Amino acid sequence: MRIPGGFGVLWSVDTALAAGVLAAILLLAVSGVRFNLVVTGSMEPTIPRGSIAVVEPMPASLLRVGDVAAVEDRARGVLLVHRVVYIDRSGGFVFMKGDASEAVEGFPGEQVVGRVVFHIPYAGLPLLYPRLHIALVTVLGILVTVLLYRELRG
Repeated sequence: MRIPGGFGVLWSVDTALAAGVLAAILLLAVSGVRFNLVVTGSMEPTIPRGSIAVVEPMPASLLRVGDVAAVEDRARGVLLVHRVVYIDRSGGFVFMKGDASEAVEGFPGEQVVGRVVFHIPYAGLPLLYPRLHIALVTVLGILVTVLLYRELRG
């Protein structure tokens, strides 16, 4: 299908980019990697609120002090991302705290989900602010409509 005014090339690049991103996400998902939305500022400035943390599966026995890890906080029903400050190998507990916090919390090793390998800053903000998401989609929709109208009109 030919799109007027050179949009064909743009369409092909966008399609290839989207397919590549989708393939990477599927590959990561198959490997067990989890994506976690960071909803608080407890890890700032290292991991800003609204970031997506990419967590590779890893047992507590392989964590080291200084790693940023994800644990299931069963008491609160959330996946918590904090820095490992101490590991009690004999008792099987991992002690963690947020970079922006002084409070240290201990978790049984079996609640460790894995280690954060990287994060995508602010990528999850639209999920934190649904109104922002709607506004962005609306503005982008209007922009695309105007561009297509101008291109098709001549």
